[in-house]
Amino acid sequence: MADEAFYLPDGDGRYRSTLSTHSPWGPTTQHGGPPSALLIRELEGLTPAGGHLARIAVEFLRPVPVAPVTVRGRALRPGRRVQLFEAQMQADAEPVLRLTAWWRRLAPGAVEDVPLVGTPLPDPDAVGVMAARSGFAAAMNRGYIAAMEWRFAAGGLDIPGPAQVWLRPRIPLLPGEQPSPTQLVLLAVDSGSGISAALDFRTHLFINLDLVVSILRPPVSGWVSMDGVTAIDSAGGGVARTVIGDEAGPVGVSMQTLLVEPHTASR
Repeated sequence: MADEAFYLPDGDGRYRSTLSTHSPWGPTTQHGGPPSALLIRELEGLTPAGGHLARIAVEFLRPVPVAPVTVRGRALRPGRRVQLFEAQMQADAEPVLRLTAWWRRLAPGAVEDVPLVGTPLPDPDAVGVMAARSGFAAAMNRGYIAAMEWRFAAGGLDIPGPAQVWLRPRIPLLPGEQPSPTQLVLLAVDSGSGISAALDFRTHLFINLDLVVSILRPPVSGWVSMDGVTAIDSAGGGVARTVIGDEAGPVGVSMQTLLVEPHTASR
């Protein structure tokens, strides 16, 4: 049975994490997407009208448990054209996630429009729903992965290398609430390093240290597209770059810093 939402509110910034938040690696740790989106929701309640969150940086301080969490947000730097905000998530009174975001004022017509260049993806309705190509992919189809709808135009979760995918949630972030377009982007984009993993998940770990998202224009609700590629070096470093889009076209770019290493059992 599907969960009602990724989180259930308990009041005063407290939320219960459902099993739909958990990562493909186990039921005790959350995927980075839902907690990042929850922090964005907290900040959107503080930002003024007439602008959008244009640069978002997430620091993964420690694994986020599938457990009750507390969220707090605050303004760090006021301003007329730009403002800086911060949100933090705690579990068991320990900080687990920190997010900072620059709000940028919108001034339509102020400058010439120069669109973000990206490879167009086929319409999501023209791309088939993700099918499990292997027993490994079928085993991964739980928690966060099962709570999202995946439509791959190229690559796949069980296919190492660059990938292109349309993604949207099957359930809301909170019960009875439509996620904002920016919440949808954050729900999806932490998967950039996963869809484009350069090595096999069955033999290697890809640990995200951070997520930085630059958004050119306010996204629109619906599907989120990701065109991702990962580069690694032999010393265990990794960088994942993803061009993000909506059904109107490319909307921004994300970068992730990775620690890459073999699974202990494979050494």
